Amino acid sequence: MTEKIPNASVHQLAEWLAAAKKEDYRFVRVDKRTFNVTVDFFLEMPPEMQRALRFSADPAASLGVRINEPIQLQGHSDEKFSMFLTAYKARPSPPLPASPSNLLVIGELAARYRTQSLTPWFRRHFEAFILSRPTNPALRSGPDEIFLGSMNMAKYFFGTNSDVCRSLTDRWIKRLHRKELDPLIAMLFGYAHGLHSLRAHGYYTYMVSVEQKIMQNEPIDVGGGGRLEAFHVRHVMAGYHSLRAYSARMFLNAPEFERYGAQAPTSVSNADHDRNRPIRTCHPDEHKLCVTAWEARWIMASQTPSTVPAIDIMQRLSVLERCLRKDKVLQKSMNPECMNLALKVVVDKIQKISRQLQHHFDF
Repeated sequence: MTEKIPNASVHQLAEWLAAAKKEDYRFVRVDKRTFNVTVDFFLEMPPEMQRALRFSADPAASLGVRINEPIQLQGHSDEKFSMFLTAYKARPSPPLPASPSNLLVIGELAARYRTQSLTPWFRRHFEAFILSRPTNPALRSGPDEIFLGSMNMAKYFFGTNSDVCRSLTDRWIKRLHRKELDPLIAMLFGYAHGLHSLRAHGYYTYMVSVEQKIMQNEPIDVGGGGRLEAFHVRHVMAGYHSLRAYSARMFLNAPEFERYGAQAPTSVSNADHDRNRPIRTCHPDEHKLCVTAWEARWIMASQTPSTVPAIDIMQRLSVLERCLRKDKVLQKSMNPECMNLALKVVVDKIQKISRQLQHHFDF
């Protein structure tokens, strides 16, 4: 009895059988769909993968020579394999896929099957996608899955210390802080893959999202479906108590800044300096007034009711810095260069907290 071949027309089947007689193709089954794949695809694989698939360059010792004994490929859909195979047949320079998601599919299967002949093409287009300026819309507004797939590809093809991986991490973190992506996904992914910065910011943004649960002594695996282990919870709670204490101290005491003139003029960046305003050294007696004004306005601004929870210390500091930058009292009371230095201290403090989050979460 003749086996029924899914999704294969009589004409296509005739072509496949003719190609198979040349002994340079193998029949491959993915889900319920049959493909005819060149032997070169398998020859790029490491020997242990060839053996696992029961492929051999010798037709007498290989699966896939007969259509009713195909090589079985698993772990992805037939649709994804078809997309990958189209790119493979057009190597070394296939047309660019219609979407970043399709590009990722090709990269994932190239990595899965160790397809070196597609690697230069994929690296070039993937790097352009990640480092694009302005940011590619898929990274600017796409879902968590885009970041998960992209990070896996960045790690495999470029390494965790590459510009590609660092840029992708930075963009992922920015969207976490804008509450556009799931912090639990970033937290668990960063933890599992040794991405320390992503892990720390995932923990931080997750902690902020469950602050009310913590205050009410409720379970914090909100919507997580039991994905949090006990040690995850311990890290979240360590960060919460550490940052709450740190926040309370910091907002009660205005950060110190240097007197302008006590350091080289280059300490104030061109971006902070109004080119139409002459730079004026702040004398010690005058500086006392600068410090008094800064401390008073800091306390007043930090105690102003805010929709940003105090535990979200980085966002609170960002809001505070913008508020003080527009403060008319400070503009009249402080030496302009001292005011710029004071505001720069706040920005530097945000960046320092961002770099050192892992210490708060007791990693």
